[in-house]
Amino acid sequence: MAVYAVLKNLDDWCDQRVSSGVDFMITKHTTIKKELKNRGEDTIYSKRYGTSWEDHDAFQELYSCYCGDIRGKFKTGVVCPRCHDRVKYTGNDVNTTGWLRIEGSKIFHPNLYAYLESIIGKDEIANIIKSPMADINGHIVMPTTGYHKIGMSEFVKRWKEILEYYVKKKPNKKHLFEHVIKNKDMLLTSSIPVFSLIMRPIHASNAIFSSPANTIYNVLSKDVREFNSKKFMTFLEKEDKLEEIQLYFNQIYGYCLKSIAQKEGHIRSSMMGARFNSSTRTVIVPLDDGCDIDEIELPYLAFLEVYKLEIIGFLKSTRNIRHNEALRIWKDATFEFSQEVYNIIMSMIKNTEGGVKYVINRNPSIRYGSILLMRVRFVEPNIDNYVMKIPLQVLAFLNADFDGDALNGISIKSKDILEALEVNNPKYAMVISRNNGLLSADAFLIKDQVTILSDLCNLPYRIARQRKKLRMEEKR
Repeated sequence: MAVYAVLKNLDDWCDQRVSSGVDFMITKHTTIKKELKNRGEDTIYSKRYGTSWEDHDAFQELYSCYCGDIRGKFKTGVVCPRCHDRVKYTGNDVNTTGWLRIEGSKIFHPNLYAYLESIIGKDEIANIIKSPMADINGHIVMPTTGYHKIGMSEFVKRWKEILEYYVKKKPNKKHLFEHVIKNKDMLLTSSIPVFSLIMRPIHASNAIFSSPANTIYNVLSKDVREFNSKKFMTFLEKEDKLEEIQLYFNQIYGYCLKSIAQKEGHIRSSMMGARFNSSTRTVIVPLDDGCDIDEIELPYLAFLEVYKLEIIGFLKSTRNIRHNEALRIWKDATFEFSQEVYNIIMSMIKNTEGGVKYVINRNPSIRYGSILLMRVRFVEPNIDNYVMKIPLQVLAFLNADFDGDALNGISIKSKDILEALEVNNPKYAMVISRNNGLLSADAFLIKDQVTILSDLCNLPYRIARQRKKLRMEEKR
């Protein structure tokens, strides 16, 4: 199943989810210290997100009916007279979202605001959204030329006109302008989503430790409440407040992107950068024994580790023994070479349909060819061997060499994933360049091989010259 990020009309999304009872509106502003004593229902720290250990009624709502009127584990099975649903375990839903609503004004969706920044320029757009000037009598003075200091409200009204002006000056930004126009229904919003407190935790002991997102949301909550509640706020004060709300909304969007995508983000640090089962890291040396471009040789201990479950399963079925006994045999084989286990290894290599597939990878995994699907052709019967042998032809793909470089290795258990990874097989997917349809230089001979071939081709000529020279010397 593929997962894609999509743009949404935040106002429509807010109305839909709040009216269905899934989400809620945030109408009150408070501080962390106050909320730790008694969490409210309509704040950015609302109990509707789910409780924590610090709450006096911690985790009560994990057991509830559909409408939430009846809660608590001790009421499990009780039928709610309102929604007619039985109380059962529901858990905390991280999709529950609170919403801040700006009354009477709109700002830009932060994703599309980034496109506006790219078209107009970061410094330029910062000057545009600054509040306009006022004369000595307090009257608003709008610029007669250009768009500097027209304020947020005017920018929201004239965004298309302003973008067209800057696209004429920067024709190379036309595709960004077209993207904004295509998504113009999502461009403006008065609704700001406040994601689950489970993903921005607060820990209180001797001191309070809070997610950086809470600091940003705290300012947004305060600004939106002030904007909505101060009826006698001047026009310039409102413009200043809208500018601040926009910039902090951009900040929370940037925080989310950083938390997911960048080096310290969740995907790279907790998923790609986390430990993998059935994986190894081994130093590489050349495999130069007439091998195919997709063949490798693994060390004995590495194969034992990554195919542990398969070896144990083979022992259980062939010897009719229990799992614990098979596990003991496998573990003993990791300390002392076992011919029996080695025979199983070679049987797997010989009899597995399509061969034993193995993924090798060299960080960073951003270059095409940095992840390769290989086939194990042999395991040396030597427990003291710790190196993996790979063909010379894949060095360029991995941007590696034989001066002590180490590669990551993963054995893939899922047939679906193996099929998906066939596009990373160097033999079938990388010998022909995907750029021009010609023979890929990366898969061709390396410089050392070309030098040796050149010497071999010239060897008969050099021998003939040497013999001719010797004969001439003999005649003299």
